[in-house]
Amino acid sequence: MDKNLEGFFPKTFVILITNKMVENYANVSHDWNPIHLSIEAAKQAGYPQKVVHGMLSMAISSRLVSPLLGQSWMIQFHQIKLIAPLYVDDLLIITGSLVDHYELKIHGENQHRQVVIKGRLSLRQRV
Repeated sequence: MDKNLEGFFPKTFVILITNKMVENYANVSHDWNPIHLSIEAAKQAGYPQKVVHGMLSMAISSRLVSPLLGQSWMIQFHQIKLIAPLYVDDLLIITGSLVDHYELKIHGENQHRQVVIKGRLSLRQRV
């Protein structure tokens, strides 16, 4: 394994998912599905709270490597599987562990320790 990455991982961070984050993501992505923006629509669809965009969870998970980007590293591959819904006002706890030379395993849980996302992210050194 590359010594630069060995010293950087494993790494965990926690973020509170706010309503403002979801609204901003809806505006940027043009995904205004009511289950993301309306508590009434979310409840009508069977959810207890507004549902966070899956791609927002993926974007947040890339923070694991953001300090490395633009220097000597770039993302080569990023894949996330959405396991369970994440809701507005949930905590998202993301952990990245090095599993190969340049590949991370991504694991995301909410505050109840329920797995909400799993995935992989691989980095490539810039030349």
